[in-house]
Order: sequence, then C-alpha cells, then structure tokens
Amino acid sequence: MMEALLAGGAGLAVADGIRWRRKAASYEFSLNVRNNMGRRLVLFGQQCDKKLHAATFALHCTESTAGNLFRLCVRGRHTNRRSDGVQHDGTHLHRWTSEHRDEQAVAPFNPPWPPAPWEDDSQAPLSDDHLRLLFQQFCQMMHVTCDLDEIWRPKPSIDIPEFVKLPDGEEIP
Repeated sequence: MMEALLAGGAGLAVADGIRWRRKAASYEFSLNVRNNMGRRLVLFGQQCDKKLHAATFALHCTESTAGNLFRLCVRGRHTNRRSDGVQHDGTHLHRWTSEHRDEQAVAPFNPPWPPAPWEDDSQAPLSDDHLRLLFQQFCQMMHVTCDLDEIWRPKPSIDIPEFVKLPDGEEIP
C-alpha cells in the first residue's frame, strides 16, 4: 500500500468540502479519500489554539492499526528517538513503517519543499492563505486529486477573550 501511495498509483481523490470542527483546544477537519485500493482513508487537518504558527495534515487509514500513513507537521519539532536520533526543528514528514509506526520523521519531499514564499522558523500565526497553500502542498505530496477552489473552506477565527474572569466574577482586561 505504501508503495502505491508514494508512486501516485492509488487513485486518491477528495470531493467533499472541508468542514472545520471546534475541539477543546484546536480546529480540525477530516475528509474521506476515495481510492482504488479499497481502503478507508481519511485526510486530516488540525491547528491547535496554542500553536497558531503550526499545523498538521495527515493521510490516515481508519481500518487498521497503522493509523497515520503520512503526517506533515508544519513548523513542528521532532526527534527520532527510536531510530537514528535525528532532530527536526521545523517542518517534517512522518511516514509509517512496520518498525517505527509513524514515529520516524524525514524531510518533506516532492513537490519540492518548502512552497514559496515560506519561512519555516517563523512564529507568526498561519493565515488562511498559508493553511490553504500547505494543504495543497500536502495533497500534491500524497498524489491526492481535488479541486481546491471547491473544497477549501477557511478555518473559523479562534475566539480570544478580551477579558479574564476572576473567581469572584470580576472581569479584567
């Protein structure tokens, strides 16, 4: 299966529109991925409230213990603790293997990374344009066919309280 995915021979396609869902500390979406392998695959995206400069996109198999087949961690940190000890300070790609599951990370590959223009070491929040570009780049890496103009929906704004409520009920800016 992994060889077919990497070679682009799995016929991956997405047609449904993205629907961001609010979770406790993040926004997430998942899309069913049609394929010619007869597998239940999902394309997943996430952005955590406390890491607005970062995002994650993954191709996930829901019918096996494999879980994430590929996971792109944008502006993340990772150390390959169970294998070669390589540390990734910035965007990296996890690829599932039977030996390391999805705990082994490598540098992103085709199409050429990073997309232009891109600052991998920035702490600036990702804009909707950035998220769209990164999603498009991940789809290209995974050979997923989709009409981005049809399926992309902006992530809702994160509500940041303007006031903090103290235990006694007093609100302070």
